[in-house]
Amino acid sequence: MKKFAQLEKKNIHKLKEQIPGGGHSLSSYASKWIASLSSSSSSSKWDDMVNFSYEDVTTFVLDNSATGHVVNDAKFFIQDIEPADNTSVASTIGKDTQKPLGKATAQIAFKDDDGTTHSLLLQNAYYFPDSPVNILSVTALAHQLEDDTGTWIQTLRSSSIFTWDHDKYTRTIFHPVSGLPELPPL
Repeated sequence: MKKFAQLEKKNIHKLKEQIPGGGHSLSSYASKWIASLSSSSSSSKWDDMVNFSYEDVTTFVLDNSATGHVVNDAKFFIQDIEPADNTSVASTIGKDTQKPLGKATAQIAFKDDDGTTHSLLLQNAYYFPDSPVNILSVTALAHQLEDDTGTWIQTLRSSSIFTWDHDKYTRTIFHPVSGLPELPPL
């Protein structure tokens, strides 16, 4: 457990370097949440916790149960959005179940734990303009990369570890107030 705490603190510092302004500000709620987690003698591992609460709807939530990518903003698409003919994908937004307006390849960019910028193409991403979040389907990405064992997400109590492309790259994501693994694009 001590080794994990050291690794987590190391990753916090890496992520702070990637956040504009150094990631020093925490919301009041996040500070209280972190304080409640740090009531044990190992509280120092939470001292520099970063709040990744983005109210920006361009954030991508990583989901290993989703069967397809969901994008709510056409700016992410790098090709014309085609009709999603006879698709079985449906999204519940509010009280209504909706079908996507179309699908195409979307592109997002973000940094890994080493600070390297990556650009991922999300093939056959579904366009749901009313969706409150974008979803990066870990399963669909693994299928796209033909990677049965090296593209995955591990969810821990306060963070998730996203690994992709045959275990080549890793991004540690500290859960915001939502508790979801949110990946803000660059």
